[in-house]
Amino acid sequence: MKDMKRRETELMSKVCTRNNVPPKLGRLLVKLSEREAYENNSQQTRIKEYQSLIDFHFKENQ
Repeated sequence: MKDMKRRETELMSKVCTRNNVPPKLGRLLVKLSEREAYENNSQQTRIKEYQSLIDFHFKENQ
């Protein structure tokens, strides 16, 4: 569990640095988005939304 948390922190740090976002704000945004996604949507809807985000960013990076 600690290794997973450490890797999550490292990844968050890399993403925030690359996008010029303070790490504290990045963590806050992730927590808020997770809470909103789980409170207001069914599992199938969340899967579709996550897949569309992944597709969007994948196409953008090519």
